[in-house]
Amino acid sequence: MKKKEIIIGIIYLIYIVLGCSYVFFPNGILNKVLSMKLGFAQLYSFSTLIGFIALTISILMIISSSFRNNFKIRNSLMNLFLVIVVIFSFSFIYFGVDNRKIEEKHIHNRVIKLVEWNVANNINEENIRDIFGRFDADIAVFPELEGYEKGDMSNRKLADLFKKANIDFEKYKAYISEPTEGSIAPVTIVIKRTVGTYYVLKDTPMTRFGTVYLLPTSENSPPIIGLHTAPPLIGLMGMWQRDLNLIEEIANHNKDSIIIGDFNATMKHGNLNDIKTHIDALEYASKFNSGTWNRNILSFFRSRIDHILIPIDKYCVKSVDIQNYKNSDHLCIYTEIQEIKR
Repeated sequence: MKKKEIIIGIIYLIYIVLGCSYVFFPNGILNKVLSMKLGFAQLYSFSTLIGFIALTISILMIISSSFRNNFKIRNSLMNLFLVIVVIFSFSFIYFGVDNRKIEEKHIHNRVIKLVEWNVANNINEENIRDIFGRFDADIAVFPELEGYEKGDMSNRKLADLFKKANIDFEKYKAYISEPTEGSIAPVTIVIKRTVGTYYVLKDTPMTRFGTVYLLPTSENSPPIIGLHTAPPLIGLMGMWQRDLNLIEEIANHNKDSIIIGDFNATMKHGNLNDIKTHIDALEYASKFNSGTWNRNILSFFRSRIDHILIPIDKYCVKSVDIQNYKNSDHLCIYTEIQEIKR
């Protein structure tokens, strides 16, 4: 076997081992460690894209080998290995994204409509009309939304946008996280007043770009936690890892809370694998149209980095829809949930 084929074989072997750890054994130590490392963290975010690239290259290599040998595939270890890579890549693409069917359950009639969208501090009246008019959202979490200038709360801007959209802003209340350093806007949560009255928990652990802990004054209203983590970039990897660990702690200590936001990670990154108290609403979306970033690439290849985590024992998912608005690089998640009868 040629040296070039040996190198290619080693690369593919590493790809299979790491792919298996991410797709089939996400709770394993190998995936938990590597998925939090620079380079691997980014690659794992786009498992479908990586699987598609490996699949395409493998098929092209097999075809090329056939042409060089008068359309007869060489009976060699390399070609057999390439066939294995092709089969694995199909599995990697299909199973790399978790997906569940929406099942009928004994539920209450009450429906809660939720929206999550990192608006990149760029929301307009058409978005407001869609989210709070057409969809009639009860709770909306907007990572990266502030007022007209740095440090300005988003209330006045929202009031103006609601007015332009011909929707009464007095029927809603906005809750905003503390301003952060740099250019990233804080987290804003908008809740319909009929859902309930909330108060903000102070002196609580915060993710890098803001966290809002909302507790209802009534038992009939769900606790809400909205957050935005640091991204897995050079210089911020430590902060990103700390934020993901914090999300796991938040889920374990707030089992009845709906946790919504931009995690900058899939649910297979690091300790997010250990969250058993909640289910991601995106698992009920279309398998290959559930990615929320980046809107500029094909839906098939987008990464699930925005999430709506629903308490498993309290709610079930009725519907999920992904909306593609042009004024952000993130897509918007619409979901309806219902309480489970006890």
